[in-house]
Amino acid sequence: MNFFLIALLTLCGMSAFGQQAKLVVPPFEKRGTNLDAGALNNLQDYLINAFINTGRFQVPDRNALVLLEKENEFQVSDWSDEKKSAEMGKVLNADYIVRGIIMHDGEFNILTARILDVNTANGLSAAEMEFLTQREARGKMDDFVSGILQRISAFRPAPRPAAGRIPGGVPEGFTSATGYGQNSKPHLVVLPFSGGSGEDGDTIARWLQGDMAKQGTFTIVDRAHVERIMGELKYQREGLTDPNTVIDIGSQLHAEYIISGHIRRLGSQNLLIVSIINLTTQEQRDGMWEIYNKKEEILSLIPRIAQELSRNSGQKKDADQVAIQPFEIKGAAISAEDSETLAQILACELSNTGRVTVLPRTRDIEKSVAELKEQRNWQNPLGLIGALGMGINPRYLLAGTISQYGQQRLFELQLLRLDSWTVIDSWKKTYERIEDGLEHMKTLAEEITGIAAERQREEAEKAAEAKKKNDEAAEAQRIAEEENRLRLAETERRRKKFSSIGIALGSSFAAPWAIATVQGTLALLPYTFIELGCDAGAITGEPEMRLSDYWSVYPFAHLAVFLPLGAKGGVWFGAGGGYMLGNYHLTWEGEAADAAIQIMAIDATAGFLIGNFLILSYTWRSDFKTMNHKVSAGFVYRFKKADNR
Repeated sequence: MNFFLIALLTLCGMSAFGQQAKLVVPPFEKRGTNLDAGALNNLQDYLINAFINTGRFQVPDRNALVLLEKENEFQVSDWSDEKKSAEMGKVLNADYIVRGIIMHDGEFNILTARILDVNTANGLSAAEMEFLTQREARGKMDDFVSGILQRISAFRPAPRPAAGRIPGGVPEGFTSATGYGQNSKPHLVVLPFSGGSGEDGDTIARWLQGDMAKQGTFTIVDRAHVERIMGELKYQREGLTDPNTVIDIGSQLHAEYIISGHIRRLGSQNLLIVSIINLTTQEQRDGMWEIYNKKEEILSLIPRIAQELSRNSGQKKDADQVAIQPFEIKGAAISAEDSETLAQILACELSNTGRVTVLPRTRDIEKSVAELKEQRNWQNPLGLIGALGMGINPRYLLAGTISQYGQQRLFELQLLRLDSWTVIDSWKKTYERIEDGLEHMKTLAEEITGIAAERQREEAEKAAEAKKKNDEAAEAQRIAEEENRLRLAETERRRKKFSSIGIALGSSFAAPWAIATVQGTLALLPYTFIELGCDAGAITGEPEMRLSDYWSVYPFAHLAVFLPLGAKGGVWFGAGGGYMLGNYHLTWEGEAADAAIQIMAIDATAGFLIGNFLILSYTWRSDFKTMNHKVSAGFVYRFKKADNR
């Protein structure tokens, strides 16, 4: 983020009894480096924070040191003189002074730091550190300071800071009673929201701060301290849209997280945009935006926003870092504020995917461009954009353009891979109204992180699965219909055929009076059948004859036409013949004699089948000399009955 140190260290005394020593880090001497004063100030802060993090020193910040210098009429150049430095250290009641020199050697900057004993003006330890960017310097600073102290027996071993504590020490107004520096929960600053009218921004921030406190995830920094720091640093509310300002305020308050929000209007839509930044890594951990009609509706949105921010802010995102360059406006009728709003919406949507780490756009990015341009001599525009991302060590950079081509309005976005300085993908979205960008930013975030492709793949898989199921259902339907057709055909075929076996009882109302019939039918073709059976007769009906005096059997065969009635019934008409064998036992005037009967006869028959089990039939029979009639009823078993469904 920022380059090396101009450090002034004033630390409270560190004795053998474990008290903290007083240490001063004066401004660094600059030799042949192109780092500006702002970068040197940032590096000074990094070194101060690193000494504080050891837990062994107290160090005043740069502003306090400048005031002390003025009060004692001490010039910055005097720090390069070790004797004068020692004298100033005594005035400041310091125990140690750390002098630093920033030099440039080819591609790298070099920080040389030397620690002096104020009482003896003797050097106790010295070390050098190479770095390319301010972010790299910040990451190396704790180890650099630890290495310096390891060379001094009085400071060996150096204790590490407590978990959860970030560089910067305890700000004025916070004591151990507040839990600052001891509480395991990270500290959170909620800034007043920018935009809106009157006290809207303060009111929303106050509501959100209260709901964030209820979540129990953070230790909330008191608003009075926020207002005091903003006043001291002369930050205006309208400046809270600048990520640099947001991060500076959070750093001054020594918080780990900071929430900033904006009340915006994009086209016809009223928007509330909220983001939470991890100040240690300067990553946007989460972001939300909501549409509202009346500002009174915002109150109902705050609890859900607090819940979401608390839940998502602590989730570690081991993901590629993406920097978002401010959208460029080319000939489009859109304001810089609208462009900024769309960039914030895109940052929120990207952060919410959980697949990338979004880095807020700070002045460090632009400074890093200048540094790398000088050091590596970037000449082409793509190289400049690549340098823009490399300044904060992300892997990717998003560069957006809002333009108008003829009557068509366009959102254009390029994703660059910074280790190779190549465009790896790009997207274009057309729009009619600027508020269309809200949906476009959400769509772009999904496409950039591959969610859209995964969703399309999932939808394609679902569509394929649905098609497979539909095809399977259609095939099952076809099979069922075919089976039903075959069943109906079989039912119809069976309905037209009458094959059975059965028994019946009847009478010819003459000899024989009682007839038992065993019969069977065989249908070889629809609507026809062959009937084979045998009648067994008894009882002549003559009073003087006993039951045993008469018997007859009549095997027969018929060919009939069968007309089905529904699935379980029918009527038939047929003809055929048979051969009767019988015997009469006669007694006349005491004499007994048997008379055999052998008669060939023809038949005409008709009958009804009822319910596939009951038959009623009539047979007309004649031997061309006489004739008789048979009426019978019986039961049959019908083979291959038709399905009546």
